[in-house]
Amino acid sequence: MVDFHVNPQEVDYKYMEEECRLGEFDFSWAEFSGIDLAIEGHAITSAPADAVQKVSSAAQERHVASNWLAGHSKIYSETDTST
Repeated sequence: MVDFHVNPQEVDYKYMEEECRLGEFDFSWAEFSGIDLAIEGHAITSAPADAVQKVSSAAQERHVASNWLAGHSKIYSETDTST
């Protein structure tokens, strides 16, 4: 979602799943619209803005939670997610 906000264009995730050299990607959970991930049945690039915001917010919360669970902070609200 961060990459989409920085570079809002279609991404070939189906290619990534099959050919990525960074390791194996499991997109069995994902919905696609063409080659791109879908939000509410639309490619991210054409999804309703409120739906994109909702998914982005959920992704950000999961990032915080995963860093907190990994022990990066004792206090959840103080967990750093900067990259």
